[in-house]
Amino acid sequence: MAGGLGAAGAMAAFVGCGVSVAYLMYRCRELRTELEHCEELRAAERRGRTEAEKKLRQLRKKFQGTGGSVEVAKGEAAASALGSSEADESYPMRPIGYMRTCFSRRSGTPRQPHLVPAAKGLLKLKTKLPKDIMSGLQGYSHCWILYIFHENTNLGTEWERMKGKVQVPRLDGGRVGVLATRSPHRPNAIGLSSAKIDSVQDKCLIVSGLDLVDGSPVLDIKPYVPFCDVIESAATPAWVGRAVEHEPLHISSVVITDKAMRKLRFCWDNLGKSGDQAGTLKELYNDFGDLVRLLNQVLGRDIRSVYQRTSDEAKRDPVVYHLHLLGCIDVEYVVEDTKSKTIEILDAHLRLTGHDDDGGRIGREVVYYEAIAEEVSVSCHEDLRLDVLQTFERVWSSPKATLCFSLVTYKYLLGKGHRGKKRDKYTRVLLTGMRHLFWSDLHTEAKRFRSLFGFLSDDVVLSDGGLDKLSSSAQLECAQLVARFSLYYFGPRKVAQTVYSFPASASVRSLSLDFFLKEIAGVLRKIKVEGVIITYLSSLVRLHELIPFSTLSLATTARVQEVLFTLSQPGGPYYAPKAVRVQARNSFSKIYPHGKRMRALFKILTSILHPAYSVNAMLSNISTLLGRICSTWPWERLGATCRDLVRRVSGPRGPSRRAVD
Repeated sequence: MAGGLGAAGAMAAFVGCGVSVAYLMYRCRELRTELEHCEELRAAERRGRTEAEKKLRQLRKKFQGTGGSVEVAKGEAAASALGSSEADESYPMRPIGYMRTCFSRRSGTPRQPHLVPAAKGLLKLKTKLPKDIMSGLQGYSHCWILYIFHENTNLGTEWERMKGKVQVPRLDGGRVGVLATRSPHRPNAIGLSSAKIDSVQDKCLIVSGLDLVDGSPVLDIKPYVPFCDVIESAATPAWVGRAVEHEPLHISSVVITDKAMRKLRFCWDNLGKSGDQAGTLKELYNDFGDLVRLLNQVLGRDIRSVYQRTSDEAKRDPVVYHLHLLGCIDVEYVVEDTKSKTIEILDAHLRLTGHDDDGGRIGREVVYYEAIAEEVSVSCHEDLRLDVLQTFERVWSSPKATLCFSLVTYKYLLGKGHRGKKRDKYTRVLLTGMRHLFWSDLHTEAKRFRSLFGFLSDDVVLSDGGLDKLSSSAQLECAQLVARFSLYYFGPRKVAQTVYSFPASASVRSLSLDFFLKEIAGVLRKIKVEGVIITYLSSLVRLHELIPFSTLSLATTARVQEVLFTLSQPGGPYYAPKAVRVQARNSFSKIYPHGKRMRALFKILTSILHPAYSVNAMLSNISTLLGRICSTWPWERLGATCRDLVRRVSGPRGPSRRAVD
């Protein structure tokens, strides 16, 4: 009786949690809709303001070019009457080129030049400029660069609406007049930086020590002349000349974890494959050591904004920040100790240019099972969790109970870990249900449980210490699930990153790529959905381009070749459709080009000898078809009809000559 009441109470509490989660999800959807609406309004307002400014500039040019001499004279007279200091004058300026730098976004770009000596940039002048315009510049070691802060959010703002003071990072948010700082938010968004000249060739200039964001329009280049540019008696305020140990932006050390170092190596090796622009930026650096040196120098000073430093330091858990370099490298880091300012680099991802997340982390959209699993893992009391586990244990005989158990308890069992005696049993049932859910996605060509797979991959298998709470058999099964379904849920580039850091457990680390491809071959043997098979085969080719399969063991190579060869044949045991056979042959030829002609000859022989394709079988089928036609055709009726037709046409015959005689 007590057990029944306990189970009923657990189910009631669980239903109450579900109702609360459903209401929270409803509120989240409402707030998300309002936020999207506000963002749309803001974007529309900005587009309208940009279009209005563009039309205004066009009208000014048209007016100046079509005879506005009288009005100009009136304007000059008015300007002289008001005073030259109050006249709104404009002067034509055009960029001579655009600077390509290693800083993809404003966040992370150095605040001053020469703070990051490894930061390099490439300037290509426009073709309209003379060829010898930079002749003689190679004789200087440094130069001045005049450019535009093109990513300012207040471009085109009227001066009357500007703020006179801005927050200074070195003063921890203290305000100083704009013209007493080097803030990019100025009356005219013009920047001035000095840089070291590395090389000058025709219309190309390579410099280092930059503090420009990628794509900055350059207005002019001037040589740096020490005898007149260096002022020995120059004085600065006290907050500018602070010592390093007393500066709020000082970082004591930058630590790169082993996982992040492996991922950075992968990003560097595949940087040229992510786009032409990234390949151009990679050519500015010699080797992987230059990338590590650049990363240490950039993070050697606190690049966070004043708001981030003041608000995030009050939080308990460390906040993960992102640094974007070289067009498509996304580096994740945290500030470990706010007092000693130690930065730890956790991870790195390679993102395709112009795409969102092929190779990035899975988007964690809030789905119903994720919200309930979070409620069970975080908000529920330990006794209530035990009641929930015991309730599911009583109904495990139901077909869908295991699936529901996996969706409700995966964050608790895999994240926190159950410490009871039945831990291994619960984990085994959980992984069985997850395997069924992933297979159901494959058979229906859906990705309903992508968030569940993302948690298993990123937060359990690939995270440091994520598998330590599980037994050795459970660790192996988790690794198998990630290896089997990564090509379906992830893109090939993300899978390649997964292979480099796969798995986090030392018990299966030595298997790596072999283990990965053995599981993929097993999936290709079992799956019967044409679209999913084609997706796996095409992804294998792209994965081979990122990670050559030459390092595979002989057994794994034979297994992969056997699956590809069987899928490319018309017969059993798979009886693959034509689209799958074509894709399998193409994948086989690209991954294993040796023996391509022999396989083509074998295909021809197989087609001839196969019962469905041989010449004898085709002739037999034709004769059988003709026999059926002849057996069913009304030949007797056709003969009688023909004789009757001939009799009518020829008319009645007279007596024959033999009869007359």
